[in-house]
Amino acid sequence: VAAAVPQLSLDGDACEAIPLLSLNGGVDVDLQGFKGYSVSSFNYLKGSKDARPPSACEVDAFKVTLAALRAVGLSTSDCTDLFGCLAAVLHLGNVQFQALNSEACEVSPGIVQGGQPLQVACDLLGVSLEALREALCSRTMQAPGEKRAIRMPSNTEKAADSRDALARHLYHTIFSHVVHATNVSVGFMQMATFCGVLDIFGFEFFEVNSFEQLCINYTNELLQQYFNSVIFENEAALYEAEGIEWELRDFPDNGAIVTLLNDRAIGIFPMLEEECFVMGGSSDSWHSKLLQQHKGHPNFTAPRQKQHVFI
Repeated sequence: VAAAVPQLSLDGDACEAIPLLSLNGGVDVDLQGFKGYSVSSFNYLKGSKDARPPSACEVDAFKVTLAALRAVGLSTSDCTDLFGCLAAVLHLGNVQFQALNSEACEVSPGIVQGGQPLQVACDLLGVSLEALREALCSRTMQAPGEKRAIRMPSNTEKAADSRDALARHLYHTIFSHVVHATNVSVGFMQMATFCGVLDIFGFEFFEVNSFEQLCINYTNELLQQYFNSVIFENEAALYEAEGIEWELRDFPDNGAIVTLLNDRAIGIFPMLEEECFVMGGSSDSWHSKLLQQHKGHPNFTAPRQKQHVFI
């Protein structure tokens, strides 16, 4: 039912909603937020290479998906809420900001087809317009040891980042909800013993890798490390303990890469988390600290001809 990565890629995953834009009846769920709109209505769709008018096959496939959702226990009302949240993700992408000064901004009053995007998203999510506007245009900070939180304005760049982060989180929540409903419907038990087949060699490298891709490859590195430990090291110890003759062979050890990524003090991910809490932290600052910290590391390089990039 939910064959998608639980992280919204604004260049791809949002396009899964395209068939919903062409449904004219034939389903008994309320598709409010989709009706009257087209692919070109949404920034998250029209900027994607995958954006295209939906075909009849895709519309039929959506109806099959709807039947599958019902099969795992989602009612008509549940499906309406689910697709309403998905529509809210797309409308959030149309929310724009205008600067009040160098450190503060407000939601642009621009009207997009069907009304003000923020208002449409609020109606679909059932939240207050003022509350969501304040959440997007400002941020809460709390110094270590302090009980009182400080509310600070956000500039247009930070507000746009907050908007996209909210859209991704909503998409993730939709995905998780469908997965949970599916597991419950088939009698999934959290502590059940099971056999699974895992493909750990799913590394992908593109010309420009997103943060999501870095997380995916990091997970693969951890799985590779676990595979090495279980298959090679533990088996080798077992053979020796039982006196079984075998030929020692070298196997790839990716421990240095895993440490580079997750070392508590100087790992790439911990340094990113630290940068998020630094006053005035930025991507440029994080990149500069990485270059300084990991200069000369055999698994870390920074192309001179490309700024803000590391390999």
